[in-house]
Amino acid sequence: MLHDNYRLAIGSLNYHTDFFGRTFDIRTGDAGPAHSSCVGFGLERFVCAFLAQRGSDPEDWPDEVRTSILSEPLATLH
Repeated sequence: MLHDNYRLAIGSLNYHTDFFGRTFDIRTGDAGPAHSSCVGFGLERFVCAFLAQRGSDPEDWPDEVRTSILSEPLATLH
């Protein structure tokens, strides 16, 4: 388990203003260069954050997670 004060970013949101619109000459009619943004997240980071909080033993996971992720009984995984 991680220390209580440890933080892990699992995603990001970036607003590029008109950087790419100017750079690649992407226009929005008479309004000038287009603005853009992006959203990203890492599935492996979601898993890492979950395991850091709950541990790697499925017996310690919430029932909803264990039953939705594990398609076989726990005995076959050990």
